[in-house]
Amino acid sequence: DIAVERTQPAFKTTEMDLQAALDAAHMTVWEWDVAGDKVRWSAGVEKLFGVAPGAFPGDFDAYRSLVFPDDLPAVQSALDA
Repeated sequence: DIAVERTQPAFKTTEMDLQAALDAAHMTVWEWDVAGDKVRWSAGVEKLFGVAPGAFPGDFDAYRSLVFPDDLPAVQSALDA
């Protein structure tokens, strides 16, 4: 579709701009698709957790294994809410 082809460069630029802003602010973002059990995160999260780039399998159990044990009850409480 020609409309999709036209929007691809804009999406790529927006993604690059977002990553640049996150890097400048020393911030990261992640999202969890509950239905598909897929976790997607920005490159900064790999650095934060000490995970090699591309090594994260992308599911919630893998993310949970990286959470500091003392923080797990708060994470579970937030999920339950």
